[in-house]
Amino acid sequence: MTLQGGLGDIVSGMKNIAIPGGDSAIDQLTGIRHHNNRDVWIVMRKHAPVTYYISYRITPMGITAPVISPTTLPTRYEWMLGHLLTERGGDMKISQDGRFLVCTDSLTELCNFNDTTGVVTPKFKFYVAPMTSGAEFSLDSKYLYLCTTGASGPQDDNRAWQFDLAYQDP
Repeated sequence: MTLQGGLGDIVSGMKNIAIPGGDSAIDQLTGIRHHNNRDVWIVMRKHAPVTYYISYRITPMGITAPVISPTTLPTRYEWMLGHLLTERGGDMKISQDGRFLVCTDSLTELCNFNDTTGVVTPKFKFYVAPMTSGAEFSLDSKYLYLCTTGASGPQDDNRAWQFDLAYQDP
């Protein structure tokens, strides 16, 4: 951030870089500081015949090799009339303390996140409503908040939900 008097700039040759494995990432992307409080983790969910989480560590030297972790959520790809389609929607967030990751889709998956290694470990998945349209953790990472929408049903399905993360099962 020293270029242009502290405003920053794009260094030649360092823009529009395709990220390996990012070819089927849709909507679900989040980030948090690395445990060292200098680097950053960017985490996405890759959709392909096999779905998984990919964590990239961003350092002053650039993007490191991806850390690949499993997910228990199904893929969003489907074949229709000979074309590969992807469904959109869902959120992904990491808690402020870097311990939890939540990924919403038709189901919600709560995971442990290791902010030192970038490994995502699924704990369990659960169903809240047909359309989960928002996710966030409390500042102290004790609660998970989800919003649901009545887009596929009655308007009464518009709700905010609070989940206590002290419970270790759905």
